[in-house]
Amino acid sequence: MQEMTLSRDAQIALWQMVNKTPNCTAKEIAQAIGDSHNTVCNYGNQNMPAYLPSLKKLEAMIFFTQNPALLKVWAHELGFALVPV
Repeated sequence: MQEMTLSRDAQIALWQMVNKTPNCTAKEIAQAIGDSHNTVCNYGNQNMPAYLPSLKKLEAMIFFTQNPALLKVWAHELGFALVPV
């Protein structure tokens, strides 16, 4: 099984999700996904590209924060535009 890697833009979007989501702190994200505060902060650290959440936890983070930054990056990388409804 191949290890998951994220592009530089996706890592920046993950950092934005952890650190810049309004009304949502890294501690709250940690409680929602069942990880420690330090672990969630490491997920958002661009200098630790090998320290990534599982796909399940990544999905939980997106749903909890309601921050589409990572989805926008992925859509752009695939040649699509993410448009809110």
